[in-house]
Amino acid sequence: MVNCKVVEFTRHATRRMAERFIDPEDVLFVVRHGVMIEDHPDDPRGHSCLMLAFVGNRPIHIVVGIAGAPEMCEIITAYEPMLDEWESDFRTRKQR
Repeated sequence: MVNCKVVEFTRHATRRMAERFIDPEDVLFVVRHGVMIEDHPDDPRGHSCLMLAFVGNRPIHIVVGIAGAPEMCEIITAYEPMLDEWESDFRTRKQR
């Protein structure tokens, strides 16, 4: 879990969420209740992580920027992971 008290959405995230029919409340659910499945401290955009939670039966991945002020997160993107790229637990990338 990531310690976010303030959550901001990038324009990219807002656009992608609309295209993918992902509600902002679902993204906030992932921030509050999801698990970090990848940590990217050396991301060129700044420290980020990939989080997963199930909203109902739907798996949702979000990429969260955590390089800003303490307790502030920036939602970079959100998507529903696909089984052709992820194992059935949606936590493990398939080997290519």
